[in-house]
Amino acid sequence: MGGMIGVTCECGFAVECLSVGIGMAGVGRSVVSCRACGEIHTIVTERMFPDPDDDDDEPVRSVADGCPVCGGPVVELTTRRAPCPRCGKRLRVENVGLWD
Repeated sequence: MGGMIGVTCECGFAVECLSVGIGMAGVGRSVVSCRACGEIHTIVTERMFPDPDDDDDEPVRSVADGCPVCGGPVVELTTRRAPCPRCGKRLRVENVGLWD
């Protein structure tokens, strides 16, 4: 089961619901912050049961691959010390739910 997080910053940046962890379908997701494009993205980091016939599958990525939108460097939001992609200050990360 995966978790859902929300992030906010004192500069006004906020994202309400991001999926992290591994759900029952065997898809692992991580959340990354990109200073280059100023956004936060969820990326697929693991697929336990890949379906070669499914063209809709997001590609499996590594944090080292960079931002899925602009290719810039990213920081994985794995701790409560994650930087805001807009101003660089520490984001407030809250658990908001679970996903399967």
